[in-house]
Amino acid sequence: MEAPLTHSLTLRAGDVVAVEPVEEGVPERVTKQTYLGGTLATSMVVSSQMAWENIFMVEVVRSCPEMCRFCLASYLTLPFRTAPVDGALIPAIRKGLKYTDRIGLLGASVTQHPEFDQLLEFMCTVRKLARSSFSLPPRMKLAWASRMKLRREESRSLARI
Repeated sequence: MEAPLTHSLTLRAGDVVAVEPVEEGVPERVTKQTYLGGTLATSMVVSSQMAWENIFMVEVVRSCPEMCRFCLASYLTLPFRTAPVDGALIPAIRKGLKYTDRIGLLGASVTQHPEFDQLLEFMCTVRKLARSSFSLPPRMKLAWASRMKLRREESRSLARI
């Protein structure tokens, strides 16, 4: 059994009986640290050789507020966090459009972003102007079609995205 570099383990008959910091200033107990800043992750590389070919991924939310007991997405990354649409998401999408016309929205519950309607309106504008392709989770495809009242042809084309 190995200990983190900052701690040493005391074992007795194969069981851990103590965990102690190696240096002064290191906390006795390591706790989860949560990033609470206003910016979430985006793609660093866009390539035809990636799993999501030529797609610039933008993380819209982290975690999920639903807290379904069967789903780890809620519990592993608590608390539920969102990036501001104007301050982070729109600039990230515009940055991605410089490299590719394919944008992917990432998150366990993208449709529960508090500014989701504003994000959809921006994406519809960009979609019409730049003829971009957006990769959407299945629940978001339904929300997109119903909230934005897209014409029948447009909602069919969303199913292919």
